[in-house]
Amino acid sequence: MLQNAGRAAIGLGLSCCLLAVACSSPSAPTNRIPVVQLMQDSAIIAVGDTLQAVLLPMLPPGYVPPVDWSSSDPTVAGVSATGSTSARIDGLKAGAAVIRVAGEGAEDSLVVTVTSRGS
Repeated sequence: MLQNAGRAAIGLGLSCCLLAVACSSPSAPTNRIPVVQLMQDSAIIAVGDTLQAVLLPMLPPGYVPPVDWSSSDPTVAGVSATGSTSARIDGLKAGAAVIRVAGEGAEDSLVVTVTSRGS
C-alpha cells in the first residue's frame, strides 16, 4: 500500500512539472511530454476474476496519448482496453503475467499473479 502511495506521489510531482511546461505554450505539440503511468504496479487475482487497470491522470489537462495494452502471457492474464485510460484484465489460469501499457514512447507495467480458485 505504501508503495502505491509513493508511486502516486511521484506521479503527482511529475504531473506538476509537466503542467508548468504545458502552460508555457499549450498549443505547441513539442511541449507534450508523454507520461504513461498505471495506478498500481502489482496485483493478485483468482482464476475467473477480473481487475480494472487505470492510468494516472495525464497532462496537459484532457490530453490522453493513444496507448496499447499487452500481456506477456495471454493464457494466464488476458487484457483488453475498456476506454482511453483503462483496461480489463482477466485471470485465466494460475501463473504470472506482466501487463504493459505503452504510448508515444512511454510505458509502464503491472505484474499480475493469478491464483487457483480457493488458494
